[in-house]
Amino acid sequence: MSSPDLGAAVILVVDDQPSLTQLMGVLLRQAGYTRIHISNNSMEVPRLFNDLQPDIVLVDLGMPGLSGMDLMKQLRLMDPEAAVPIIVVSGESDRETLTHAINAGA
Repeated sequence: MSSPDLGAAVILVVDDQPSLTQLMGVLLRQAGYTRIHISNNSMEVPRLFNDLQPDIVLVDLGMPGLSGMDLMKQLRLMDPEAAVPIIVVSGESDRETLTHAINAGA
């Protein structure tokens, strides 16, 4: 059985802090992913989501403009079958926030 081609997966990383998205990009490349797209502006993500058709989205919750929660809700409207996994990468850890994230599409 062959291992999956990680380089083929398109990953969209969304966080308003460039230092964090840069670090996530480095870690993903070290793990074998090569098609990594980074956005530090949540407002552009719906267009990127449509254009890139990512296999995975990594998203922060606390962002200016369009919050991570609102962004996930918008992406789920664009992807009603929830075919694209959305993974929350955030310092938020309280149960209520986590429940809201899951309900928003994480």
